Amino acid sequence: MEQTKRRRGSTLEEAIVEAAWDELREAGYAKATMNSIARRAGTSKHVLYRRWKSRPELFLAALRRFAATVEVPDTGDVRDDLVALMGRIRQVFDLLPRDLISGLITDTRDDPALFDEMRAYVMGEGVHDVTRVILRRAADRGQVEPGLPTARILRLPIDLLRNEYLTSCGPLAAGAVTEIIDDIVMPLLRPAARR
Repeated sequence: MEQTKRRRGSTLEEAIVEAAWDELREAGYAKATMNSIARRAGTSKHVLYRRWKSRPELFLAALRRFAATVEVPDTGDVRDDLVALMGRIRQVFDLLPRDLISGLITDTRDDPALFDEMRAYVMGEGVHDVTRVILRRAADRGQVEPGLPTARILRLPIDLLRNEYLTSCGPLAAGAVTEIIDDIVMPLLRPAARR
């Protein structure tokens, strides 16, 4: 009788994170359970809880692993760079289970460290870094006022897109990105003489 080789360490963790992502995509955040993830990964619920203390912690690990990282677009034009960036974020949002972000926001509130981790990822702090690079380049080209805008303006594109995602019933409209950038963000960034 052939014995199944037992997975350990990073191989086991990768299998669990992949199972969590698959379960999220099929069942959604509210219905995905640690039992179903353990069954899908071929392990026990106790093994999951030894590595992640809660569902939200495991789901954040799956989100970080499977949701695409965002690269810095460089088209030579600030408006086109921002449209490309937000277009990529829109594609990521369209891949996520509809209830994932709202579920993570709700379920991490009582754990300050986990809430901060969720906020850093879900609320787009990595995107803010990419936006900073885009705006620095644009300032060097004279396309926007020199110096970085306020933190609130820097967060505005992703905040508006995330709001569209959270309040829509289906995939985000293709025009959402260009409306956000053209109607709201660009007027705030243009040099005063061009407004």
